[in-house]
Amino acid sequence: MTLEIVSPVFFHGKKWKFNDRGNTFQAAIEDEDFLRRVDNRESFSKGDFLEVECHLFQEIVNGSLTTTRTIKKVIAHISPPVNKGLFIE
Repeated sequence: MTLEIVSPVFFHGKKWKFNDRGNTFQAAIEDEDFLRRVDNRESFSKGDFLEVECHLFQEIVNGSLTTTRTIKKVIAHISPPVNKGLFIE
């Protein structure tokens, strides 16, 4: 699936915030190769996406359905193209 990064988190074990164009949610990232790239200062900008393999676990807790999402593998980090001004002064 492809997810928009809403809020990256640079501390191991903490959850990032994503949007799938329907819901905003938090998910832990377990891909050690990707986390190593983050530690090596891979940069992120507003509007970036991650193409990922995501595991969803649903359960009923106290009568309510809850979903826990975990990013197992980051396939690609996608930065949308930058719009250049239409008019040059």
